Amino acid sequence: PPHDREPKCWVLHISREDGRKRPGERSTQPTTPAVGTKAVADGNGLCMDKALGCVIDRSGVSWIPLSSGHMASFDRRKCKGPLNGPTATGKHCPEGWTLHPFPGPQLQNVSDAGSAEASYYTWVDQFNTSGLGENVPIATGNANESLLALVNGNGVNMRVPYPMGYYPKWMDGRIDDPNGGWKGRGLWSTFGNRTPFHIEGGKGTYPKVVRFQLRPDPLAR
Repeated sequence: PPHDREPKCWVLHISREDGRKRPGERSTQPTTPAVGTKAVADGNGLCMDKALGCVIDRSGVSWIPLSSGHMASFDRRKCKGPLNGPTATGKHCPEGWTLHPFPGPQLQNVSDAGSAEASYYTWVDQFNTSGLGENVPIATGNANESLLALVNGNGVNMRVPYPMGYYPKWMDGRIDDPNGGWKGRGLWSTFGNRTPFHIEGGKGTYPKVVRFQLRPDPLAR
């Protein structure tokens, strides 16, 4: 509902109560992110009201960045309770959530897990356009001036060192040559925000397009 400011990842599926599928019939299941080891159900609202860019990977796991400084995943296969009915109010499956802290320091006077990173969107690299592997979630690292990938549970911080001020809002991948190795694929991202003159270079600086390509080893040609 519009008045409910708790962040949710909305999962849609086609179903009927008798288990048969029927075109055009859908049910919506809200689920509220958990913070640390505690669910928001206990009143802990550290996720605040920003949770954008919910995407689903090839395994059916949802990924979303939280303003508590986490990349969160939600796997409804881990849920132990009913997924439908009066008790499925959005706070019924804390066990389905896993939180991965973004790199960087935490906000001053905040002792909870997480960081001051305020990522805007998450995207899943389903086809290894980045060179990091298939089905890799990648978040925009606005405060890190980077793209933040999660590979087998480990973070990879792909920082843009120059010009300073890389402030990504989205990314996408391309495979231009499937047989071209690392040179035939890459990640693409834009940045510029509303005040491009704050980017290194100052007044007159234009928004930029950035391509990321990762060599399999430093000497790869």
